[in-house]
Amino acid sequence: MNQAQAVEKALRAFPQIYYFVPVIKGFEVAILTPKTKSKSKRSRTKKIQIKKPLDAILWMIDSLCGSGKSFCPQSQVKHLVSRWTNVNFNKEIGKLYEAKLIEGRDDPNNRQKRQLKLTSKGQKTLARIKDQRKEVIRLLFDGNRLEPKDIEEIALSIERLAAATWPIMNQSSDS
Repeated sequence: MNQAQAVEKALRAFPQIYYFVPVIKGFEVAILTPKTKSKSKRSRTKKIQIKKPLDAILWMIDSLCGSGKSFCPQSQVKHLVSRWTNVNFNKEIGKLYEAKLIEGRDDPNNRQKRQLKLTSKGQKTLARIKDQRKEVIRLLFDGNRLEPKDIEEIALSIERLAAATWPIMNQSSDS
């Protein structure tokens, strides 16, 4: 198994590994603000920095929603994020709404609850985060420092870790 195969196998088995890789370099996402009645008729651009915890929130929504294809409960995202970091969740979600990285709706079965999903802009932003982190993940499987059997063992270990942890973590978020 070569480096590229090992990275792909690890990411297929444990896509959540992206989050365990530290932020390499945050980046900015533009937010267009509405036109004002001032002399300048153009919209102004504001930016938010994509770094912890915004990256984690995007990643959790993607994981819970099945890659942006459906909505997931906001309470479930909040529960999982609170296990990783101590932040004002509502303030951080507000930033993602303002940047149009997520969209929400009332739960059809309970209007007091919200559901979230990534917008196409949110999916592109998450893809950028994953691309950055994939470079670090490749270092785990450095063919210049490891034998092929060691690379395969790391990939298998990640596969076993994923099988053991993600179902437990996901199950605890339902409570």
